[in-house]
Amino acid sequence: ELPIQQYAMSTENRRLFCVVMVRAALDDVLVTPTSIAREVGISRNTVDTMIKEGEVGKWLIVERDQNQHRLVKAAQNMVGVYISYSNAVADFSEDIDLAGLNTARKYAKRLGIYDPN
Repeated sequence: ELPIQQYAMSTENRRLFCVVMVRAALDDVLVTPTSIAREVGISRNTVDTMIKEGEVGKWLIVERDQNQHRLVKAAQNMVGVYISYSNAVADFSEDIDLAGLNTARKYAKRLGIYDPN
């Protein structure tokens, strides 16, 4: 669990890559490296490296289509880490009343007593 977490948090590109992989798994679809590169805004070479790292870490499912092109999505262990992380963020947000804080900021802006700039 910790290696996946550390990997995903190490760079913005890796974090976005992992989110795309988890979303694909939750939607139960396999995605192409080209579509990942386009969505994340990174090069195909970078995506290829990340796929190789995910294969080695065993947190990606990599299949090949009839033309031998790779199709990927997150493995269940990566999905589990993402869900645990999301639940922890939601609990923390609730504990500090983030929704209440945002509501207060909104009304303060309307009253002209708060300017975020």
